[in-house]
Amino acid sequence: MSALRSLALALAFAATGAMADIDGHGPDAWQVVGVASGDVLNARMGPGTQYQVIDRFAPGERGLQQVTCVPLVPMALFMDMSEAARAALPARWCLMRSADLTRAGWVNGAYLEEDGATPIDAPAAKPASVGDPVVDLSLAGSDSDLRMAMEVVRDLYAAFASARTIEDNPFYGMAPLYFSGWIAGRLEGHGGDVLYDAQDFDGRILRIYPDAAQPNIQGFMTVHVDLVNFGRESTVTFNLRRDDAQIGNPVRIIRVVHPGWTFE
Repeated sequence: MSALRSLALALAFAATGAMADIDGHGPDAWQVVGVASGDVLNARMGPGTQYQVIDRFAPGERGLQQVTCVPLVPMALFMDMSEAARAALPARWCLMRSADLTRAGWVNGAYLEEDGATPIDAPAAKPASVGDPVVDLSLAGSDSDLRMAMEVVRDLYAAFASARTIEDNPFYGMAPLYFSGWIAGRLEGHGGDVLYDAQDFDGRILRIYPDAAQPNIQGFMTVHVDLVNFGRESTVTFNLRRDDAQIGNPVRIIRVVHPGWTFE
């Protein structure tokens, strides 16, 4: 009975504004919302971006069946929580399966809504591709630290694209190879958003290069990454410096800057 009650309570708090009652009168199906027509909603092995993508749902896809969601927030508790407490809740992830039961996986609950609330006629999902960036290490000249900074950024993108487990994910098990210990505590829950400024990636990393004006100012290095994601071009800026908290004092990332927000 406790297991059944836990499942019922998990279903009681839906991914977005709509809520399902624990007596079974909640939505019978869900649809994908907030995903661009050329994008896809990744379905992962577990509830978080650190888990491997095992399937995809198309933008606007309807008839999805909800199995359960985390965190587990009973309706009575949710209603008693302050706005600040609600805002402090971690991102909601839901285990979903397609209408024909052929696909399943954990998805970010922010991209789910009660089926029929926002009708969308969207095209089928398309696979992602990474591409090979142009990395001219000679632009670092005789600056070995700047060269290492470019290599760290290059290797970070390659490692994230090829990661299959938490252990080899550069935001988790392999994080010390890329990030300074100063920001290690902020890495959890991040990944594609830091690298692509988006949940998912379908495009190319075009070029990785040092800042022309201030490539290395007293050990503070700046490396840019030009990329195109779902047809939109953007530039990601990495700041790096040596991390004396790690053995060998290696060059590591301390900040990633996107238009409108910064990860540090």
